[in-house]
Amino acid sequence: MLDWLKNTKNKIPVADPALRKDSYDVDPLIKGTIVPFLKNVLLQDYDIMTADNKRFAQAIKDISSYLDEIALMEAFREDAPDLLIRTGHSYRRRDYVPGSERLAKLVRLEPSSIQTYEDPWDSNIVAYHQHIDVPDSWTKDSPTVTVDCWFIPEGLPYIQKEFEDEKALEIFNRVAQKHKIQNKQNLRVDSADRIIAMHRVNPGDPAPIDSVILAIWLKRLLLVNSPNLIFRVLSPFIHVVSGKLLEVTDNDGTKRLVPSVPQKPSEAEKENDPEMYNALAADYNAWKAAIKRAIRDIINALRDGSAYASGPDMEIKVVESGRDVSYKLIDILNNLLNNEIGQAFGFPLALISANGSELATSRTILQFFNSVNAGARRDYQAVADQLIRERFEGMTWIVEVESEEDEEPDSDTYSFKDLQAEFLLITPDVKDALEQAEAGLKKAQELETLSRVGASKEDVQALADERGYGMLGLDNYGQTAAAPTQTIPAFNMGRSTSAGRSTAETDPSGSDGDTLSKKLRDAYEAARKAAGDLLGN
Repeated sequence: MLDWLKNTKNKIPVADPALRKDSYDVDPLIKGTIVPFLKNVLLQDYDIMTADNKRFAQAIKDISSYLDEIALMEAFREDAPDLLIRTGHSYRRRDYVPGSERLAKLVRLEPSSIQTYEDPWDSNIVAYHQHIDVPDSWTKDSPTVTVDCWFIPEGLPYIQKEFEDEKALEIFNRVAQKHKIQNKQNLRVDSADRIIAMHRVNPGDPAPIDSVILAIWLKRLLLVNSPNLIFRVLSPFIHVVSGKLLEVTDNDGTKRLVPSVPQKPSEAEKENDPEMYNALAADYNAWKAAIKRAIRDIINALRDGSAYASGPDMEIKVVESGRDVSYKLIDILNNLLNNEIGQAFGFPLALISANGSELATSRTILQFFNSVNAGARRDYQAVADQLIRERFEGMTWIVEVESEEDEEPDSDTYSFKDLQAEFLLITPDVKDALEQAEAGLKKAQELETLSRVGASKEDVQALADERGYGMLGLDNYGQTAAAPTQTIPAFNMGRSTSAGRSTAETDPSGSDGDTLSKKLRDAYEAARKAAGDLLGN
């Protein structure tokens, strides 16, 4: 068994960029289903979360505009097939506005042309080498030139025969001598800091698609050769008929049938004319050998899926079998290979094949998908956070704040550090969204309860900051509705007006609701007094 596994593994073709591309292109499950699903679910949209989304609304708008300007989400979606499936890597080059440090766009670099080099003693020191053939001009059929582009730590821009900075060349020569770099055709050098690299697998490790290349081609082979498979099952009996009966006329005018194949000579001829017997026997034995060889060639042609050509006096007769071929045979084999491909990429096929009662478990399946791909989601978010920090770190915003009538507008100044900005990809996990909504409702009800027991506007706002609500509109805090029987605070979060009226009408004085409200008010006053004593107020 171990020898068989070893020999089978040795027969698997070596995965190179061309084979990975071909495998990706020929498989409709990967290219037509898995990759679109990954892009549309993992990268459907994003939110910018801050410590106070209401207060920092202008900063959030500026950050979102910047991400749209550099087309970050489009870059993520474009690189998703390579990062998640084909190569396991994604490379983007920062291109800046000429004469400025402002990022203009992220230029895609073909992952199959990039080699990543990491210092074995310091993982922070990374270099990138791009070996590519590029057109020599803008003409349609332009000749190409080979270029070696190096992105090295602390590198300066250097373009051979165009922009030859002596200091940049000195830095590269020092690195080239230390690390024995030989690839220098039409040399281009730049800083490694310009490269944004994302890795699903470690550089040098097999690409994600390598684990399913054999399954992809087995499925392809199964589909292409399914007619031969059915033919074998339905028609297992093959007869080769050679020769024809020819009608001839003798000298006396008598017609008779003569076979076109040699006949076995009789034993009587062996004694009467040994020379003639040997000649006829040789022809007959040669014909028998040819028939056996033809049968063997037909079987080999069926097995290998090739064609068999017969002579004009040969006929192949098939005796059909009484057995039937169930369509489930090929369907089961195809599904097994599809499951293997889906599992390799963390894609449960039940997401697209569920029907009937299985649809009830679709949310659980989607949760599993989100868990498996949580790492990829974090990688995307880390890159976005890095770009946001590089662009806005040290910036401050000054915005006008509405004030009461007849007063000059106030201004609010805050810095990027105050934002605590975080880029979050939107997840389709319905259960998680429901839990977040329920948690938010409980926090809102907590604020409402404090307002009912007499908490001041400052206390409610302080708790709102702690719970992540930011600045609340509490200008009319404390005003009451015009209800003759009961005053209802205007600050009422998480409850509808109809619910408030129902409570006022059904809770009589002295009910459990009033008792609980009194106890909460007393507890709050006791806590505030204790805090005041502790602080010396």
